[in-house]
Amino acid sequence: MSATTASRRTGGTEDAAMLAVLALLTAAAVPVLRGPADLAAVTALLAVAAATPSLVRVDLAEHRLPNGIVLAAAVPVLGAVALAAVEAPALAAGAALGGLGYGALLLALNLLGGMGMGDVKLGAVLGAAAGLLGLPVAVAAVLTASLTGGLASALLLATRRAGGKDALPFGPFLLLGFWLAVAVA
Repeated sequence: MSATTASRRTGGTEDAAMLAVLALLTAAAVPVLRGPADLAAVTALLAVAAATPSLVRVDLAEHRLPNGIVLAAAVPVLGAVALAAVEAPALAAGAALGGLGYGALLLALNLLGGMGMGDVKLGAVLGAAAGLLGLPVAVAAVLTASLTGGLASALLLATRRAGGKDALPFGPFLLLGFWLAVAVA
């Protein structure tokens, strides 16, 4: 059985469990929401949380980030940025700039041959979501992803067999950087 077939067969159970967890987290978050900006941040975090397990699983197994999963996270994140604009236009503008900036940085790396387009798209989504929590969180997400991914790349290069060509899926490091930055915030 291929990794793709295996991930399709187990994805339904994992996705159902993740939806149940997200429903509980949403119910727990509702009493502390103080307005559209809070709702926007929670919406963005839940969208990224819902996509994280599938993105990590697929990227580790297949070295790709499926457009469908990234788009499924992008739509509510973009909606959250629009919602934040109602109450906090500066926060929404910062989130939009965070998404554009992170996406542009990863696009430059893609053009140099060091990053896939899935990483570029995911970076834009994560930059916007982190931006809804403030500029320091967005910057921390980029720096943490770069640091953890860079360390893993250095380890891979140090242990790589002579003549072998290994690729490192970067999506899990983008997500790790995002979640570490959120946890610290």
